Amino acid sequence: MSMYCQRCQKEAASVHVTEINGEGAKSEVHLCEECAKAKGVPPVPSPSVFALFKELMDKTGTASRTRDRQCPKCGMSFGEFKSKGRFGCPHDYEVFQSRVIPLLERIHGASEHAGDADAVAAERDAADSTALELRRLRKDLQRVIKNEEYEEAARIRDRIQTLEKQLQEGGELDG
Repeated sequence: MSMYCQRCQKEAASVHVTEINGEGAKSEVHLCEECAKAKGVPPVPSPSVFALFKELMDKTGTASRTRDRQCPKCGMSFGEFKSKGRFGCPHDYEVFQSRVIPLLERIHGASEHAGDADAVAAERDAADSTALELRRLRKDLQRVIKNEEYEEAARIRDRIQTLEKQLQEGGELDG
């Protein structure tokens, strides 16, 4: 349903003006382009899709802020980094941080160095297997206490304490 101009009642209203008087009361006026021009309302050009997208990118910020930026120390741009594959100085990491972090995450799966991947995986596997063993030992402990097997319960308790201590210290696990 289209609305007609409130002034001439002939054309479709395409200009919508909200007026607020001195007392804070709000009123809306719907006019056609010709009546809006006659009333002195300046024409508002309709933005293109590209202009809206550019404004959105400027507000969210990452693309336009670093696209043309250059390092103040070495003068390198992000485009130069992309073509050469390396930065000109250590300061470039700070200058282009908003573009480098997503790049590192996409390439390496993380933005921080985690050490030797095999060592990290081995530590994670050891911790996982220790956690599984601890769960199993705790269940065994409850079972042997219920069966009043106190010597076995003491042995299991000691093993649990040893494993927990080794996990907290991050030390090597002994079998």
